[in-house]
Amino acid sequence: MAGLICIAGVVYISQINRLATMGYEIKSKEKQMLALQEENERLEIEAANLKSAYRFESDILAEGLKKDLEPAVIEIETDPAVALAGKTIN
Repeated sequence: MAGLICIAGVVYISQINRLATMGYEIKSKEKQMLALQEENERLEIEAANLKSAYRFESDILAEGLKKDLEPAVIEIETDPAVALAGKTIN
């Protein structure tokens, strides 16, 4: 009878130990998951910043290229007959 009680005690203690270890692993994985979520948010913000037009413009200026301040205007002379899809103006 005493042997049976000792065996039951050992099984009980091993189960408690196993559950405590699993709880510790779960907490550790939750912390790791939270850190990865924060890193993911930081990387998404950084990716959006790198895609922004402002960043593109500042990178161009940093490379020594100059910004064209005035847009180019191209004037094309057209025949009025062509501009009106083949209808002539009298």
